Amino acid sequence: PTMHFIDVDSGSKVTAYLFVATLPYSQKIFVEATTSMDQDAWMNCNVDMLNYFEGSPLRIICDNCKTAVISHPRRGEIELNEEYLAFGEYYGIMIKAANVRKPKEKPSVESSVGKIATKIIAKLRNESFYFSIVQCPIKYEFGVKSSQEIANTFDIGVLLLVKNDIFDQVTYRLKEDPILVLSMPTNRQVLYQGICLMNTLMFQKQKMENEIRKLRKKIQDQQKINQAKLFLIEQYHYSEEKAHHYIEKVAMDHSITKVEVAMSLIEKVKKNE
Repeated sequence: PTMHFIDVDSGSKVTAYLFVATLPYSQKIFVEATTSMDQDAWMNCNVDMLNYFEGSPLRIICDNCKTAVISHPRRGEIELNEEYLAFGEYYGIMIKAANVRKPKEKPSVESSVGKIATKIIAKLRNESFYFSIVQCPIKYEFGVKSSQEIANTFDIGVLLLVKNDIFDQVTYRLKEDPILVLSMPTNRQVLYQGICLMNTLMFQKQKMENEIRKLRKKIQDQQKINQAKLFLIEQYHYSEEKAHHYIEKVAMDHSITKVEVAMSLIEKVKKNE
């Protein structure tokens, strides 16, 4: 399965490929999004999977992707990717490639893909989010610094997922940063609620920033009008009330704003200087 997100630097649409793994007995699901389907991404996802499950299974039944399987003939021996084979040997895992077009050989993960499609991808398809998720397993110091760098560099929120045993430590360290911290392992509902909370906070933040921009512009416009009034008072000895009515009348007669009238008067002052 795939999703898409917008790169905050280039504004371009980027495809996110979802790596999905499931423990058959507990039906515990691991999902990780990557921007590549190359060998490094595949191996990193497999290592992250074991860290998330906090252990190694006896056997992995994988798809027939090139990063896992070199060849899978109908008859004869299956040739696994050397790096993936070494991964299995290192962790003591037997790796078996599912037969081509035989989804029932890995029903748990096929079921998980269906759940992800309906409960995650479909729900988020028309949503716009303005934050970054920094997910463990990563080193504690690197995760915290990366989250702080993202929060300080980009105008987006940050959701940091950390292991439960360091949750209090990380939360205390980031108490003054605009970063939401959740402990792992967690479930889909809590994670989705965290995403919705972060999205709501960012929406409110943007709404407040828009209101501040409007207020700042209103103040600047009023300053220009006041400057124009001062010109009328000094040059033509108008009262403040007469200067106000004059600007209003000129604006109505010419179907322009009071700010535009004020700007023309200010330009006149500059020419006379």
